[in-house]
Amino acid sequence: MRSLSILLVAFGLWIATPVEACVVPKIAVKEAARVVAMVNEVRQANGLTPLAPNARLQQAAQAHSCFMADIGKMTHAGAGSSSAGDRARAAGYRWRFVAENVAWGQEDAPRVVAGWGASAPHRRNILSKDAKEIGVALRHGKTGQAYWTLLLAASQ
Repeated sequence: MRSLSILLVAFGLWIATPVEACVVPKIAVKEAARVVAMVNEVRQANGLTPLAPNARLQQAAQAHSCFMADIGKMTHAGAGSSSAGDRARAAGYRWRFVAENVAWGQEDAPRVVAGWGASAPHRRNILSKDAKEIGVALRHGKTGQAYWTLLLAASQ
């Protein structure tokens, strides 16, 4: 019986351990925080309330940026064809509204925010009155390219 308990605990730990950890350098965390600040500046300049950072949305955004960097492709479809809503829910975020912007290649916060601002659908997401919280992530791929994910959401 004790062997079975040890085996079950070991199996449970194995399941909970990610196959490949997504290591994110401090500079990427700093750039993601700059994006949050810049998005909130854009919102306030347009008469909207700032978005509150949310750890679960951050986790979902980071997982997706890591996924894109690992496959070397910018995409809204995540692992297992997951959507932004699927990824937010998997991170424990119960949403009533969710939107996602992704980007590839912009090396810093000003460039990625400018790129999203120049695109009507991405700007519409940033200026959504339904959005209340935000999560942003940056991960560099094997070739050094930057992969960005911005999640905007409101909880249930």
